[in-house]
Amino acid sequence: WTRFEARLVHDTPELLDSIAVLYARSFSLEELKALAAFYSPPVGERLRDLQPSLVTQSSAIGQRWGSR
Repeated sequence: WTRFEARLVHDTPELLDSIAVLYARSFSLEELKALAAFYSPPVGERLRDLQPSLVTQSSAIGQRWGSR
């Protein structure tokens, strides 16, 4: 476990840099600022926290709907 933690700490900056490049290619600076502003208020933070669960549940709903 300790080796995993050490690798995680060591490699996380590289992962974040790669994701930052993806966002920089996908959004303008103004859009990135707007996204940051959107996710800052409590409702944006709540959406950010719930989003993985909402995506999973939405996918399941869509699969059930599509199989009717």
